[in-house]
Amino acid sequence: GGKTLPLDGLERDVIATLGEPRALLALGRGAIGSGRLKSEAYSEARLDGQLGEMAREIVTRREMVAVDAESNVLSVSAMFSWREAAFSALAERAPAIYASRSPLERAVLALIDPVIVPNEAAFLKKNQFRMVFHDFDWKLNDLTGRGR
Repeated sequence: GGKTLPLDGLERDVIATLGEPRALLALGRGAIGSGRLKSEAYSEARLDGQLGEMAREIVTRREMVAVDAESNVLSVSAMFSWREAAFSALAERAPAIYASRSPLERAVLALIDPVIVPNEAAFLKKNQFRMVFHDFDWKLNDLTGRGR
């Protein structure tokens, strides 16, 4: 568009305003705490499926979402709070049982509810947990395993 933007500006001013919060999960900041870097390009024809895959993946990575039934806590990546306005757009998709929760909490629950494992889903549906944001892990996202 003829403008120069820093990467944070691209995320904040362009991607976050597209009305598709799942795109924020796909950014892959090159850090362990973000979505995993993909070895494929995002394409218009496959975009919905690709973003859906990123949303499904977050429940498999404790760096993104961790359910701790023993402590009664749903711990999620701080990146959700960084772009609260964008993610909160998903709040209306959350199951009605979560209506008393904040828009951001409902947004996170809308993302994970369809894909979380059954025992964790049952725990969350009791709606007695506390949601917290855990520290973002800025260490390099080294998929080779050599950097650990």
